[in-house]
Amino acid sequence: MARAKIVRKPLIINHSASISELPLLNNWELKTENKAPISMYLFSYLDDGEKLLHELKLHLKGQRKTNTIALAIREYVKYVVQLGGSIGKKSLDDYIVELHKTASSSNTLSQKVSIIKRYVSHLMYSEVLPLETLSKTPLSGKKAAKASFFELVSKDISSLRLLTDKYQSEISSYVKKRGLEKEVALACFFSEKCMETIHKLAVGEVEIALKDISFFDSIAQKITQDEIEKYKRVTSLSNFYSDTRTLREAFEILYSHYLINNELPSSGKWPIGLSDYLKTRGWSIRSVQAEFKKIQEGKSTILSEIVNTLSRAEIENYINITDWRAKSLNKKSVEICFKILFSHYGYYPPRSTLWPHGIADYLRKRGWPQSRVRSAIFPDTKIHEPLLLALLSHQELCPNVDSAFKYIYLDSIMPAFEARKVRLIIGKRRGSASDIDLAEKDPLISLMVKLIEYIKQRLASDKRGLELLRQEHTSIFIHFNNMRGENKISIYDSSTSADFVKRALERYSKTCNLLECLSNHGVRGENFRPTCAAILKLKGVAQHTIQKKLNHKSSKTTEIYTQKVETSTLNSSKQKIFQEYLIHEAEAFQPDLLEKNTKVKQDKSEKEHPERIMFYDQYSIAEWIALKSKILEEKDRLSLCNPSRWFEYWVNKLAEIDGFLSLVSSKDYYVAKKMSESIVIPYLD
Repeated sequence: MARAKIVRKPLIINHSASISELPLLNNWELKTENKAPISMYLFSYLDDGEKLLHELKLHLKGQRKTNTIALAIREYVKYVVQLGGSIGKKSLDDYIVELHKTASSSNTLSQKVSIIKRYVSHLMYSEVLPLETLSKTPLSGKKAAKASFFELVSKDISSLRLLTDKYQSEISSYVKKRGLEKEVALACFFSEKCMETIHKLAVGEVEIALKDISFFDSIAQKITQDEIEKYKRVTSLSNFYSDTRTLREAFEILYSHYLINNELPSSGKWPIGLSDYLKTRGWSIRSVQAEFKKIQEGKSTILSEIVNTLSRAEIENYINITDWRAKSLNKKSVEICFKILFSHYGYYPPRSTLWPHGIADYLRKRGWPQSRVRSAIFPDTKIHEPLLLALLSHQELCPNVDSAFKYIYLDSIMPAFEARKVRLIIGKRRGSASDIDLAEKDPLISLMVKLIEYIKQRLASDKRGLELLRQEHTSIFIHFNNMRGENKISIYDSSTSADFVKRALERYSKTCNLLECLSNHGVRGENFRPTCAAILKLKGVAQHTIQKKLNHKSSKTTEIYTQKVETSTLNSSKQKIFQEYLIHEAEAFQPDLLEKNTKVKQDKSEKEHPERIMFYDQYSIAEWIALKSKILEEKDRLSLCNPSRWFEYWVNKLAEIDGFLSLVSSKDYYVAKKMSESIVIPYLD
């Protein structure tokens, strides 16, 4: 039987068939604002995982805290994968139930659910998932207000009192000048003293850092092109400044000084270092004197050649030499090192290990460590750290830490309408920017203007910098980052502001012992603005004025900032004064009525002054007793019909009545109890 013949023909591809691409299982990563990418390998276990991850990348575009969002979604995906389910409404509802068991607070629960809901909604509107109505986001709790300086340190009030003992005269002046109680005066003094000290120290450090920048700038502006070409060839500082003296040059100096006049004095009168050099080359003083006699006899080969070739200009130059030591001739200096660095790298130096050999060590021994050098060449943390502290502690600005760190630009300072004033515009991520008029002579403003000039000058010298200058908003906190070989101009990470504040306060606490409290209690940048608000409140500034200064649209936001431990004490003090005024007025106009029909009861606290003053008679007590009985009688109905009102209002009302009745004498209570039986209380709701 004959075998079938093999027929070779082109492979026919059915173009109508769909071709699915396999996901790259080795590259399930997501880039966020953090430098290290986040592994999203869990998406590979889901149906259409690559598509879901692609949509997540699209969803994150334009988001601010992409790292937080990505991690929350990854936890949700992990939960879905463990159950073998899929992303959607059902798995989200189950995950919310799970979060109710594990979330540390209602705010955390609400935030996580909100993040995941936005992502699932994005998938639905992108037609990746079918449209469904998602469950409501759980309500978040009341957001805790940021603490002020005094609130943080008042946890250890005994230590604070010990630290403020030497400031008693200043605290007393607050009591007299502003009419504050001692505790309130302590809070006001401590907060204001800390802010003033931080501002003074920070402005001083900014000024010192600017002097370093100015010093480097004066060198860079004067360097010539010939010097640049010369210093570009330097690869080692020690080799560039090696000993270049010669024996012939030594005899030329001797001849120019003495032998031309046929006299040779003792070696002590020679230029410094000349005799030592000759000795190292095997020429003792006697051998030099013998060579001098030979020239007089015409037998010296060395000096005869010098006499015949030395010009008049060279002789005059040698006569001026009085110090011929190697270290005097080869004058290394900080200025020379800066010229070498500028010739090699301009305003963008790499890390010190790549500098010409010996420069980093030479500068470090003369008080110029690498951090100081880099900040002088291109403004860096050396100036940005105190600048942030100076902005936060400026009591005219009262900025939010994020606004100060991210939204002050190179064009934020501009002329104001008033003479001798400037406008400082501090941006904000949400809401309107703060537009504040400050004096031109304000120390911080003057320093910031100089810093902006230096930054613009450096950016204009390079293509990378020119691109930044063309942008609409270029931050004043930009720096040249040469870590990990990046070599790029960038802004700091958001978390850097916390490091700035922590390091600065640790440094300042060595100067002022009051600041040691702040450092020990973990004060951060977010605590400066509430402290500014508390100081204004304690000084008696009107609430609407504080609201305007803080640039708040809502007065409720301002109340969050001003309702502090120290200000609540102030409110109690004002309440006491008003109550005393009421008693005084009542006694003045109706002294008999007050004595006969009304009793005054004072609720004494641990302090010496009364916290609560009450006016009452037996009928008032009877009304309280009747109301209490009515509430207890209707307890079941009130708690079932409106549970939230029961817990938020009626429970508190019962506690308040019990507090009042505890201050009433047993005789008055017995009489009022009988009177309450005839009192009719209206329907409670």
